[in-house]
Amino acid sequence: MNLIFICSYLSVTDVIDTIENEGSDFMILTSDKGLQKLFSELYSSSKVLKLPKLCLSIKPFSTFMSDLILLPFYKRKILNKCKEINPKKIIFYYIGWNGFESWLIKRLSKVAQVFHRPKVDMRAIKSNNLFKQAIKTYIFSFIYGIKFKSASFHNYPTITIDKPFLKLVGAKRYDHIFNPNNIRKFISNRFVYSNNIKVLILIGGEYNLDRDKYNSIMENIYISLVKHYKSSEIGIKNHPNFPSINASWAKDSIIIDKLIPASLLCYTSEIVIAYGSAVLYEAADIGKCAISTAYMIPTKIKGSESNLVQYLLDNSKSKIYFPICIDEFNDLVKV
Repeated sequence: MNLIFICSYLSVTDVIDTIENEGSDFMILTSDKGLQKLFSELYSSSKVLKLPKLCLSIKPFSTFMSDLILLPFYKRKILNKCKEINPKKIIFYYIGWNGFESWLIKRLSKVAQVFHRPKVDMRAIKSNNLFKQAIKTYIFSFIYGIKFKSASFHNYPTITIDKPFLKLVGAKRYDHIFNPNNIRKFISNRFVYSNNIKVLILIGGEYNLDRDKYNSIMENIYISLVKHYKSSEIGIKNHPNFPSINASWAKDSIIIDKLIPASLLCYTSEIVIAYGSAVLYEAADIGKCAISTAYMIPTKIKGSESNLVQYLLDNSKSKIYFPICIDEFNDLVKV
């Protein structure tokens, strides 16, 4: 039995590829309700073990204290459940701290081999010595008995695991080379409608943008697209973990369930358009035309678009396009 930990939609394709590659019985562990629903539908609810969302933040303090009281109960419950499964392998993808998951992997590493398959380059994690961030990191490290790292990831403050944690759990690099054919075969059976989508537009989930300007520019982008593609060949998808944006400008196009991972849908699309989604570098790396609107849409924080662009470039092995105006965008999407 393989235990597969997933904490982000970014890793959905890796989970499917891992399952196809391993060919063994498996259990998917996640605390994200959307991912629980997704994998229950893709496989079976019996293949999904729900993890609690506890002690994710110090605020509000009353919730934090309530979580601390519940934590020992869930530790015993989930650990015993995993031991009953008798895992042979543990495979995980995240670089963030994910306290409960990291604690569980630490305990189970005594009875199973651990493999790490990060989606992004961990060399981009830098130390962050700001007092407030260091205090948060210390508190969560104390709670879970694991020394996490106070860090910045592409200039965003965060808490992460690092090499000492990987050494602690004896994690080896999962050395299977990602096989796109595993994903194409899977989605051809599961999402038949995706075969009609030539252009995939991802909306929502962006920070520090003027919402009115964002909507106006996205409407202009859509108007440009329908000059070259049928509206029925364009798919619009909101970010799963943010409030939905009303894309009223997307007339007669396919509005995709926000819980369906864009990282799957990009395999059947020709063009993927987003502001800064990690799906852009995944799409580029499988030969799709990936277009970021980072330079087209004004940001409220000077320089943040450059940081975002650098993040995409650092994690992509192939070309991503960054048009600065609608004319440049139009030249990219001409059929």
